[in-house]
Amino acid sequence: MTGRRQFGSIRKRDNGKWQATYTLDGRKRSAGIFRSKGGANAALSAIETKVRSGTWIDPNAGHIFFANYVEAWLRGRNDLKPRSKEQYESLARNHLVPYFGHLRIGQIQPSDVRAWHGSLLATRPNSAPAAYRLLRSIFNVAVDDDLISRNPCRVKGAGSDRAPERPVPSVNEVQKLLLAMPERLQAAPLLAAGAGLRRGEVLGLQRRDIDLIEGSVQVERSLSELSDGHLLYGPTKTGGCRKVHVSPDVLAALESHLDAFVRPEADAPVFTGRTGQPLRPGALWRAWDKARRATGITDYHFHDLRHFDTTTFSAMGASLSEVMARGGWTTASMVLRYQHASAGDEYGYTGCSSQVRANVTETVVHNNKILVGLSIFDAQSSLDSGGPTQRWQILTVKGGLIVDIRGFEERVTAVSRME
Repeated sequence: MTGRRQFGSIRKRDNGKWQATYTLDGRKRSAGIFRSKGGANAALSAIETKVRSGTWIDPNAGHIFFANYVEAWLRGRNDLKPRSKEQYESLARNHLVPYFGHLRIGQIQPSDVRAWHGSLLATRPNSAPAAYRLLRSIFNVAVDDDLISRNPCRVKGAGSDRAPERPVPSVNEVQKLLLAMPERLQAAPLLAAGAGLRRGEVLGLQRRDIDLIEGSVQVERSLSELSDGHLLYGPTKTGGCRKVHVSPDVLAALESHLDAFVRPEADAPVFTGRTGQPLRPGALWRAWDKARRATGITDYHFHDLRHFDTTTFSAMGASLSEVMARGGWTTASMVLRYQHASAGDEYGYTGCSSQVRANVTETVVHNNKILVGLSIFDAQSSLDSGGPTQRWQILTVKGGLIVDIRGFEERVTAVSRME
């Protein structure tokens, strides 16, 4: 017995059950076997609705194994930066394929994703958000490829990073860390703390990017190191270019660095290793870590110096758009965190922005070098006077600054600019 209908057909099998079939794209397809004719009718009606609305998915399309699909997905992502592609490959290899690789992509359900995410969050909480975002992106493409009808990644908030808010160093801590760096690398943390550059942006700088007349740094590339050891120049994190103006003390320190350590060619790297090649990210990290341990100030990452600059700039009353432009952000979420941190001025940043850092009082003197604001200078002249409990030094430093130093702890108590 065969039922007549406009879409598909139903026939009763010898065992008393009902088989529903339909023809689409020139192929006869099964809609299933049912105990009742009504169930077969309902199944065909549901399929017909999806076909008419354009949401029908070939049930055989999702038979590809997840591991094979991920491999093809990564191979086709030629738009990714090399470093980003390496990170995706690492996430897929370590966190996605071991759990989902043996399953067909059409078999993976929201419950499977929730179970995987819960397990990963418990064992690798720092990797879980990025891994989830990658998995969601892969399934979004699978939906576009008509392999599945809906993305099974539906865990609310799973793709959001929940890292604790990073601490922001004080002015005095930044100064001590700068002094503890090797002299040829002191300008690297200075650019992070005094211009808000990311580590890769600092290492990607070339001589032509520093305009000593205008007092600015052009940020248009980033240097990264691939897993095979190759160094690669590429665009900044957000892909844009920006010009950052720096304070006179920072500019003077950059001028000294260019004179002492940078070749005269316009494309000469601002920071190099001992062989003269561009400084590797790992070499900068080791120098920074050594400085942290030498000073006992071990709570801060190099990236926290960028937070210092943003907080300082925000404390001066800079608008949200101005802070975003200076830091190279395309969204406001991260910037708002720093503006909130500076609202109470708990670190004493008021009046210590990139425009007036030379007026900060907590200036450190060490080994006959003085740190004015965030810049290091050699003392050119000095005068000692007073008894055993008091010491005066008048220092004339680059940029026309006069510094009056008092006390055995050698803290600057007054900084003024020559007229």
